[in-house]
Amino acid sequence: MLVYNQINKSQWPQLAQRARLEKLELKDFIAEVFAEVQRDGDGAVRNYANKYDKIVADDFSYTLNPQV
Repeated sequence: MLVYNQINKSQWPQLAQRARLEKLELKDFIAEVFAEVQRDGDGAVRNYANKYDKIVADDFSYTLNPQV
């Protein structure tokens, strides 16, 4: 993580920009994710959850408790 101190107001627009993907890159990435999930199932979901959300879980099952 980068930490900036005493940022000049002229730098704000540049720092606020997010990474952008072209539509074709995004389409290819989504196709890759779907293919990996279809091939590897829960293992692929765990890998992506860890990679992008920093979630480490052995089990993604849950129980719905209507009393909560």
